Amino acid sequence: MINLNWLKLKRPTKITRDDKTQTAMYAKFKIEPFERGYATTVGNSLRRVLLSSLLGSAIIGIKIEGVSHEFSTIDGVYEDITQLIMNLKKVNVKSDTPDIISIHVTLKGPGDFKAKLFEEYDERLTILNPKQHLLTINDDVTIDLDVDFGIGRGYVSFQDNRRPNLPVDYIPIDSIFTPVTRVAIDYEEEVQIDAKDNFERLIIEIWTNGGELPEDALAYSAKIIKEQLNIFINFEEVEEELEEVEPAQDEEKLVKLLEKNVNELELSKRPANCLKMANIQTLGELVQKSHQDMMEFRNFGQKSLLEIKEKLAQYNLFLGMKITTSVDDDSQAENGEKTKTKKKK
Repeated sequence: MINLNWLKLKRPTKITRDDKTQTAMYAKFKIEPFERGYATTVGNSLRRVLLSSLLGSAIIGIKIEGVSHEFSTIDGVYEDITQLIMNLKKVNVKSDTPDIISIHVTLKGPGDFKAKLFEEYDERLTILNPKQHLLTINDDVTIDLDVDFGIGRGYVSFQDNRRPNLPVDYIPIDSIFTPVTRVAIDYEEEVQIDAKDNFERLIIEIWTNGGELPEDALAYSAKIIKEQLNIFINFEEVEEELEEVEPAQDEEKLVKLLEKNVNELELSKRPANCLKMANIQTLGELVQKSHQDMMEFRNFGQKSLLEIKEKLAQYNLFLGMKITTSVDDDSQAENGEKTKTKKKK
């Protein structure tokens, strides 16, 4: 019986991407079906991991010849050191190695210098926003700049980027490593799957800085969550299949189920009275009614509709079913009114 804890739950089987809006830095995904409440639970988990746990690259520190701290200025340079550091933080970079990459750059003025120049010093670096401004040298000045690139997760402060045995004039800076810049989640209710509409669809939008494709970022996040949860499983997992039921037996069970009286749903007073006034006596008569049919009943509202749908779901039934099985003759004889209705159809 233990496997019924998860085998009876609907699992998502379909993921689609909006190809019309997709770019290398943005994608919109729709995942379905989810049981009620699961779209929000899964979506929030994915969002947190996407924004905080994926590896990325960033500048972790600099050293400028003749500059001892970040509050200094350089003659002939428009930006002070604090402004230069702010510009360096905005540089989006992708590294092909887990090692720290250190490069030495010599800048000769006058001129404007962009982030693209870093690629010229190490082929393992890819600058994702090459037009990002670094600094402007107004005079005939030469600046020697050492820049360190590293990898990490999420946001790391300059204190954590400080390493042992560094020169006293080395300036560690805050780093934003995550390649995901923004994530938006939403969900749709009443998603119809296999003619049932009590499921949900998760909608997730992912923006990146170009360091990872959105679909790859989503896949890595799902893998991280899966690996984090494995420790909680205290039994051996084996391939499990639901017991197959012979078609004849399955049809026989369905017929008996549809013959049950609606009183067995144990509905509250209002929906029960509505069904009574509508002369709906069996589950078979009830499930063949559509949502619109039900809403036309007097004193019948959304709350009653939701209650009936939840009760039917317990029997794996739903409104709007097309009944192809036939009730046996004895049952039809006991329910004369129902027999007349079927003949009219």
